[in-house]
Amino acid sequence: MRYDAEHKANIHRKIVKGAARQLRKKGLNGPAVTTLMKASGLTHGGFYKHFSSRDDLIVEAVEESFRELTQDLIEAAKQSGSQHAWKSMVKTYLSLERCDRPEIGCPIAALAPDIARAASGVRKRGSTAILKFRGELIPFMPGKSADEKASNFLMIMTSMVGAISIARTMPELAVRQGILDSVRDHLLASSWIYGGAISMGLAIGTKYNAVILLPFFLMVRLYIFQKAFDARWSFLHISELTRKTQDSLNAH
Repeated sequence: MRYDAEHKANIHRKIVKGAARQLRKKGLNGPAVTTLMKASGLTHGGFYKHFSSRDDLIVEAVEESFRELTQDLIEAAKQSGSQHAWKSMVKTYLSLERCDRPEIGCPIAALAPDIARAASGVRKRGSTAILKFRGELIPFMPGKSADEKASNFLMIMTSMVGAISIARTMPELAVRQGILDSVRDHLLASSWIYGGAISMGLAIGTKYNAVILLPFFLMVRLYIFQKAFDARWSFLHISELTRKTQDSLNAH
C-alpha cells in the first residue's frame, strides 16, 4: 500500500518524538535503531524510508528535544506575564518531575557529554540547536540590555543544568528536592550582578566555534552550582543526608 506525503510526515514525526525521549533517557549511545523504532510502535524495516543513518535520527531527535523544552518554558513564561516570565521558566525547569524523568527533561542536562563526544555532524547540529534554544529564551531573561540578557541566560542555564545533573546522582528524594529548591530560590532572589566567569564564557562563545559552548557548559555549571547553595542546604547538610542514604542502602 502506498501512503501519501502527509502520512509519511506524521510517521516521521512520531519516530523523532519517540527517539527524543529514548535518547534523553538512555543517552545517545544507548538505544539501537530497533529500540528507537519500537518506541514509536514501528519495526526496524521502515527506518531507512525516513533516515539514511542512525546519526540522522539522532540529530533530529536532539533538535526535537530542544523544541519541546523551548515550547514548555515559553508557555510557562507567557502564562505568568512579562514581569515574571523568566522566574516561571526557572520554576518549570527545576521541577522534581523533570529531574526524575530525563526523557521529558532538558537535553543539555541529559546529553551534553554525549554530544561533545559524538561525530562532528552530530556535534555541529547539537551546538546549533543549543544556540537556537538560547536565542529563543534570551528575550525572556532579566536584564536591561541584550548583553545583560545574554549573560544572565548563561548564568541561569548553567545553574539549572548543574542542579539537575547533580540532583540526578542522589538516591535520596529529599536531597534531590533540596538541591532543586536551593538553586531555584537562589536564582529567584539573585540581583544579577555576576563576575568574570560568565564574561569569559561569552567571549569564548563569540570568538570561537559554537561547539566550545558544550564543554564550557559542563565546566562552569559546577562552579555556579557550588555558589548556589544556601545555608539550609549546604554541602555539609547534603553530605549528611547522603551518608544516611548510604547507611540505609548498606542495611539492605
